[in-house]
Amino acid sequence: MTLPEYRTRVKEQILRTKLVNLEVKSKIVITKDDIADYFETHADEYRFEKKYHLRNIILTVSPLADEAEKAAVREKMASIREEFLAGKSFADLAGRHSESPMAEKGGYLGEFEFREINETLQSILADKDAGDITDILETPQGYQLFYIENITN
Repeated sequence: MTLPEYRTRVKEQILRTKLVNLEVKSKIVITKDDIADYFETHADEYRFEKKYHLRNIILTVSPLADEAEKAAVREKMASIREEFLAGKSFADLAGRHSESPMAEKGGYLGEFEFREINETLQSILADKDAGDITDILETPQGYQLFYIENITN
């Protein structure tokens, strides 16, 4: 292709683009109402829900345990919580103390959208920030602590 042929081809492309802009694009009108209607009908695609990166520590309690045994396990959990508040790594504490299958991963449970978390835990986590730890929770699995490692959108 010669330079004059190239110039002619580019000129035709520019004219074609101008024609499309004039004849087609100038006739397309999108109002704010159109945008709002589209957004409302496709809201799920644009919802940015918080995601919680959670770790936990579980100390199990036998269903046959008496009050003294339960109190001893709760006291151990309180001691673990105090170690964390004193600056120890939650992942290290989970690895050393947790009886959860996730203990070897530092108690890392994964990333969860808020709506995926059970309602009881939702109410506990709702006012917490990244880096916070829950109070000791008595659950069917035993006593638990949850650590919010990170919150992302």
